[in-house]
Amino acid sequence: MKNNVTNRKLLFVEDDLNFRNAMQTYFEQRNNVVVTAGNLKQAREAISQNEFDAIILDLLLPDGDGIELLDDSGNLPPVIIVTTLNNEYDMIEGFTAGACDYVIKPCSPELLEMRLSLRLLPPSRSIVEMHGIRLDLVKREGYYLEEPLKLTGSEFNILHFFMNNAGTYFRAETIYEQLWHAPSLHHNSIKYHIFNLRKKLADATGKNLIEAEYGKGYIFVSETV
Repeated sequence: MKNNVTNRKLLFVEDDLNFRNAMQTYFEQRNNVVVTAGNLKQAREAISQNEFDAIILDLLLPDGDGIELLDDSGNLPPVIIVTTLNNEYDMIEGFTAGACDYVIKPCSPELLEMRLSLRLLPPSRSIVEMHGIRLDLVKREGYYLEEPLKLTGSEFNILHFFMNNAGTYFRAETIYEQLWHAPSLHHNSIKYHIFNLRKKLADATGKNLIEAEYGKGYIFVSETV
């Protein structure tokens, strides 16, 4: 299987003991270090004491909504939500909070491994640079000329997409589908994040790096322009 996830440190935030144990066994058999948390309190403690390659997050936890972890934990590694909540509102809320993927339970370990493999990059591809902007995809941090860019999780994901596809126009719904490998549910949320991202980049760089053209969409300016 070409989508193997190995030699990673993963945090599973999940209160369903059977599901958690099954996932832990599967991923540990693939030489991963797996840390588990049954609630938000345990998850916050684990994050404060470890550096993870990815977090697999349930939304329905005994002491609160899993979204709270995305809201209050600062820069996080890629977060994949795995939950029984399958309605459009919860998906939009998860992506807006900064999750990079959303998987509906029940799901097999093999499916989750495939989705994780799409989000975990080898170290040689973990830094993206352009126009003085540097993104660290492992730490999920952005800088302009070594000054931190205060990006939300969704803004980071969108900027990474733009930098990887500089010089090409994309409509908002296409950006959504490309980022989250799911049909566009509400592309106005993407427009909101792009608006905020454009302003942050303009304030930091003094340049309009993301241009918009009616009928064509958005484009991240290529360095060759």
